[in-house]
Amino acid sequence: MMELSAVLQTIKAANDIIKGIIKINTETAVKEKAIELQSIIILLQEQITACHSFQNRLLEEKRDLEKKLIDMENWEIKKQNYILKEIDFGTFAYVTKDNVESANSNCWFCANCMDQNHTESVYQNRVRGEIRSFIYYCPNCNNEIYIENKDYCEIPQDNVNSVW
Repeated sequence: MMELSAVLQTIKAANDIIKGIIKINTETAVKEKAIELQSIIILLQEQITACHSFQNRLLEEKRDLEKKLIDMENWEIKKQNYILKEIDFGTFAYVTKDNVESANSNCWFCANCMDQNHTESVYQNRVRGEIRSFIYYCPNCNNEIYIENKDYCEIPQDNVNSVW
């Protein structure tokens, strides 16, 4: 708004000079006023360019905000296909609604990435084998979850020697 006000003031000043030129009778005075008018026209061009730059910045910000809004709306629609589920005691992950009934869903999605980054990131198993618990990690944010290995059977140390 300030830029537009400056443009209007400059136009008024140019108009006043033109009115003054009409009243002047000598050639020297006309040349002086023409030079003064020329500098005001240059200032006016600079002010109009500043107004255009400001308008372009506003339009770019508007487009960015519209894109963010559309992305958020699309994410909310996509996220409706998932549900947060406790996959082990105190351990939560997102699963597709198709897999919500299954105790062993095909894949678990990182709750941190889903809620904070609005991305789908599947937990990857870091450790396999005869261990007490499995460690799953998110390749996107490196978040880790631990799932108890229900098949793990600990053999007492005194029984190990007696077996052999």
